Amino acid sequence: LKAKEIQINRPSTNQDDNDINDMNNIQNATANILELQEMDKESLINIIQRQNEDINELKRNMNTLSKMVFTLKDNMEDIQYNMEQQDNVEDPTDDINDLRQDMIVIKKRLNLLENAQTDREQFRDWLKNTVKLDQYFDILIENGFEDMISISKLTKEIL
Repeated sequence: LKAKEIQINRPSTNQDDNDINDMNNIQNATANILELQEMDKESLINIIQRQNEDINELKRNMNTLSKMVFTLKDNMEDIQYNMEQQDNVEDPTDDINDLRQDMIVIKKRLNLLENAQTDREQFRDWLKNTVKLDQYFDILIENGFEDMISISKLTKEIL
């Protein structure tokens, strides 16, 4: 002890400081090694399993991020393509006029369908309430008799 006390009392040099740091590092490393040796195998296995789970979770997260990056890239390409297409668009009033014409055609077809549905409903009501033969409705529809006009052309020979 006196030798150490004497060394401590004399002025320290850089080499002495380095030696003391080295000894402290060695003592810390030795303490860590002893602490690890005291741990039982199950603790180490549990630590390794948790680390493996963490690694697998990180891998899944990386896969998800990778997919997101590819999706973003595709979206950016789509946006760029759309912007290029917008630059090439001529007068939008032509498109608007085409849409208006399409709407007129659709409205006409819708009216025809509504009328056909109304005619079919009238035909069903007539079969059910007037002639009491509503069980033949589906057969008549399948054979082209869908309204009162077509049924009026039905003759005994056709039946």
